[in-house]
Amino acid sequence: MATQEILIGRDAESNKLKITVAGRSALQADVPMSVSREHCVIYKNDDGTAAITNLNPRNVTYVNGIPVAQKEISADDVVELGGERFRLDTSFLKLPRLISVSHLKQVWDSFEREQERARAKMVRKNALKGLSGLLTMAAIVISFIDMGLEAGSVNTIRIALYVVAALAVVLTFGPDAINPGKAIKEEKKRKDKFQQAYVCPQCGYFFGFANSYDILLRTGECVKCKAKFRKS
Repeated sequence: MATQEILIGRDAESNKLKITVAGRSALQADVPMSVSREHCVIYKNDDGTAAITNLNPRNVTYVNGIPVAQKEISADDVVELGGERFRLDTSFLKLPRLISVSHLKQVWDSFEREQERARAKMVRKNALKGLSGLLTMAAIVISFIDMGLEAGSVNTIRIALYVVAALAVVLTFGPDAINPGKAIKEEKKRKDKFQQAYVCPQCGYFFGFANSYDILLRTGECVKCKAKFRKS
């Protein structure tokens, strides 16, 4: 990753802000004497991210009102230099916005748990359907097989198999039979809730059902507004 080094300080002759990039300098507004000649340096990466480093303990560099030795910065951060807190205009850096997406981990994990419960419920339902079919088939077959039992005993076994099969059917379809649209409504409600919550905090873009939280972190930015994700 290529990195551009930008030196920030005070010009000794004019007492103006001096910005030096690749050996070329430009002067801007007047700055107080508390801004040293080589006050701080900004390292800007080719992916748009940047970090500021205070060059001397006697200097003071603030990011959002807090003295820092080194810190990643974005377009939303306020950078100030020296005891008088001269505000550095960082617009020339064209920095992206850094946004936190840490809250989306809980959103994704909750959705995954709900999906797992729905899948487990479907597996149980399919298993009961299969059991019901097997029991029904056994009840039919037993009528045609000579098991050496009396007719009354065969009928008792056959009726018992039918009852168990019917019970399996009730357990499988009972709730859905009472309210056939409930499962569909719950699924839609679950997905709608997820679509509203699993979005970019900057532009509201929905990240999708297939993009897990880990994939978001690896991507590192919103594909729509290009806002960068904070690491923490």
